[in-house]
Amino acid sequence: MKDVIIKKYMGISIEPIHVGSRNKGMQDASRSFMTGTVRDNEGFPFIPASSLKGCVRSLCSDDFGVAACDGKGWDCPQPHKCPSCSVFGFSNYHHGNTASSLVRFSSVDLLAIPVRTTRGILWLSNWLRINRSGLISSISTSPRGWGISEGLEAIDVAALKNIFPKNQVPNESRFDTIDTSKWIGPLETQEIYRNLVIIDQQSWSSLIPYSTGSTSSVSIDAHTGRAREGALFEIEHINRFSLLNLEITYVNPLARGINEFINTKNPEMPYMAADLSHTIKIVEHGLEKIRFFGIGGKRSRGYGRAVFWSIPTPLHKQELERILPSTNLSAEPKVMISYSHKNKSVARRLATDLQQSSLDIKLDEKEMLVGESIHQWVEKTVTECDYILVLLSHDSVQSPWVMEEINAARMREKESKKTILLTAMLKGITSNELPMLLKDRNAVSLWPKYEDGLQYILRSIREYEQRNQVNNA
Repeated sequence: MKDVIIKKYMGISIEPIHVGSRNKGMQDASRSFMTGTVRDNEGFPFIPASSLKGCVRSLCSDDFGVAACDGKGWDCPQPHKCPSCSVFGFSNYHHGNTASSLVRFSSVDLLAIPVRTTRGILWLSNWLRINRSGLISSISTSPRGWGISEGLEAIDVAALKNIFPKNQVPNESRFDTIDTSKWIGPLETQEIYRNLVIIDQQSWSSLIPYSTGSTSSVSIDAHTGRAREGALFEIEHINRFSLLNLEITYVNPLARGINEFINTKNPEMPYMAADLSHTIKIVEHGLEKIRFFGIGGKRSRGYGRAVFWSIPTPLHKQELERILPSTNLSAEPKVMISYSHKNKSVARRLATDLQQSSLDIKLDEKEMLVGESIHQWVEKTVTECDYILVLLSHDSVQSPWVMEEINAARMREKESKKTILLTAMLKGITSNELPMLLKDRNAVSLWPKYEDGLQYILRSIREYEQRNQVNNA
């Protein structure tokens, strides 16, 4: 068992985030200013590790700890067994002893900045930050060049010439195409990944003015109807829908002589083994609650909510599976998408969206190797996948390959007594035009309301998975 592991996380600010302090040197009789979020040595805002850790600890202590613990590590009757005190550290007045934390938070850095252009909003990052996040395995071979996600075209990036000097935006031939289809994250990130531009370090430095926004607030005196003295102020913040980057280091409790966690605050989990798996669970519970309660100042004004998720790189995932077998990191249902190549754009988008929802997606152009037999790949994939999702269009119902995959899925259904074949209709086709062997199936429509159809597919797969677990129990 390893004593220390490091996990990478990403986040997205679903509200503006403010972490800063009042600048007393910038005031007049009726107006005061607040500095925005604290800034790093490049001039970009960030969330200090201490601010995030304090927030996570506070949110965790509501659900993990012993009954008399204040949640701050000052006066706990059993600090070495209290999940809150043991994990986050304590300086205990009652016992007169101290213990350092089992977790180390990095600061939360900006990973990508939303910038409004004439072509809509694009998200800008740089090679170093993307590499540090774990989303790509190595820094670009041409770090002076730019990269764009597969979903963007040169005309979209050309709109950035209104932000950067025209000679600073590289020629079309110098753009590296970035495959973001397997990048994981919640639904909120899908649009970001599809509209991502990775720029060089020099250009990144010129984005400091776009990294924050500000809002003005005022307090009115009820008696005079005028603004109170010093009550007009500005709050600077990290912009909504900014991508964030974070690392957390976890120490094995057993290495510190901690053998058990006693959790009297949560009757559903009164006892937990003191191990890395439960330490991670406690901390990630607090990270998840930031979605609802926020971080930083001015939370009562609608500031601070963010969503965080872990980024397991392939090697990191294998390592976690070895030392944390109880986390079950590889239980995602496998779904093969069957489609006509004339519907490739829809298939790619759907594959990306389903991938973001923790499904293992098999798409021929992503999975099939050069020179591999198409027939053998299809036969093997149809046999191994839990579900076959067929995209129905005028072209696909005429495709011999698609019909062969449908028939193979139906044969597996008869053998396994499980639902395997899922059908989704694309633009231009109706249920009356479907082949006879599919007319008795409930097919979801992905047009005109794509998102509704996507959610219906996800809900159906989850329901089938639950039924299969009950039947296998």
